[in-house]
Amino acid sequence: MSHHQSAPQAEPENLPFWEGAQAGELRVQRCQTCGHHQLYARLWCVSCGGRALTWTAVRPRGTVYSFTVVRRAPTAEFAADVPYPIALVDLDAGPRLMGHVVGCPVDEVTVGMPVGVRFAPRQGLLVAQFTPIGS
Repeated sequence: MSHHQSAPQAEPENLPFWEGAQAGELRVQRCQTCGHHQLYARLWCVSCGGRALTWTAVRPRGTVYSFTVVRRAPTAEFAADVPYPIALVDLDAGPRLMGHVVGCPVDEVTVGMPVGVRFAPRQGLLVAQFTPIGS
């Protein structure tokens, strides 16, 4: 049986993202040519092809674009968490990020729900999670 890695890995290309998480910041790449924000790390801008990219902290908020509820744990590590929602969130800064929705019942997660981003420890890294923002 193969070993499944459930946590993302810090690599040289995305190290500024993980350093930001440690500092409590949500960092994304910003193109110095066209101003486009992007996540996940790339060597060029997906909007204009420019290679002048920097990492910048952005407001840790967004809106649920889509979600699903995991009812069967992919690994034993997640067995105690089921059922749990996983969402694609459109960040206010532009990029779309995936993560767990925490801090509300599963049946209260909705498309269009405003959420904040927080970081929680998992296997030595701080991974992004989303929490509802009250209206």
